[in-house]
Amino acid sequence: MNIYDIPVSEVIARLDQSIRDRESCIYIANNDKPYAFIPDSFADNILLESNGVTGYRMHYDAEPGSGVVIAGENDLAFLVVRKFNGDSLSSYLLGNMATLLSSRFSNVAVDDNDILIGGNKVIGSAGNIINDMAIFMFIATFEDHTDLISRICPPRHGKTPSYISNSILTKQELKEHLIEWLQ
Repeated sequence: MNIYDIPVSEVIARLDQSIRDRESCIYIANNDKPYAFIPDSFADNILLESNGVTGYRMHYDAEPGSGVVIAGENDLAFLVVRKFNGDSLSSYLLGNMATLLSSRFSNVAVDDNDILIGGNKVIGSAGNIINDMAIFMFIATFEDHTDLISRICPPRHGKTPSYISNSILTKQELKEHLIEWLQ
């Protein structure tokens, strides 16, 4: 499986090309300022712009008022594209991430498509199937975006945003584990 470590601004075009070409691959999105993966239904680009956040529409949908995932320079944005074969890639990866986090933190839980530590959301994810290709996207937060998230994302299901402490698990460690789980 090819791995592309690219600027987030290139992800959409490359993702669309991978779907057309039916290419199984991993994208690791990088940026030097806050950005958001947004569902197809998101319409408030002015809200993002007024908060200095660039939005990237990521081929998934969500309930009204939800589905926006905020990331920054030090967070891990990871997308997997592969032929859909009926299994649940998102459950597999969320389960493995939760197991890894549980070995280093207490009170880790998978809640729908998120991972919580101590009841606080540290990983958000979304997935979709397009043209028989499964897409799984997640952002693991490694820096505090609480203020920014509170301005852009309405509270959902009582999930309070938080982040993974780099002194316990680094972005690089999580990235290496994810690549290993997908090989």
